[in-house]
Amino acid sequence: MSVSQENAAGGTTKQKYSGYAGYVTYMFAPKFRGVLRGESFDDKDGFHFLTTGTKYKEVTLTAAYVASDSFEARVEARRDSATKTVFTDYAGAASKTMTSIALQGLYKF
Repeated sequence: MSVSQENAAGGTTKQKYSGYAGYVTYMFAPKFRGVLRGESFDDKDGFHFLTTGTKYKEVTLTAAYVASDSFEARVEARRDSATKTVFTDYAGAASKTMTSIALQGLYKF
């Protein structure tokens, strides 16, 4: 992905960012699935995160239990990192990394 926008945020400049993402999914059993996702993002002009020249990387690992065609339960662990301090940790301090865990229940209709 490569994005370029003229007159960004009401200004008169042209701003750019680029990135890519990749996913690998594997069904371990008929009701259990694992997913590994990785992303990389280069915010050259600070358009997306308001910090110029910062590169970001993200890795997410998901384990899913597919209970039925209409319900899925997931647990996800995610790790974000950046070349500059753009994240805020649990205590409010600036950080170059961020880790999160999520529990999800998805109902499909």
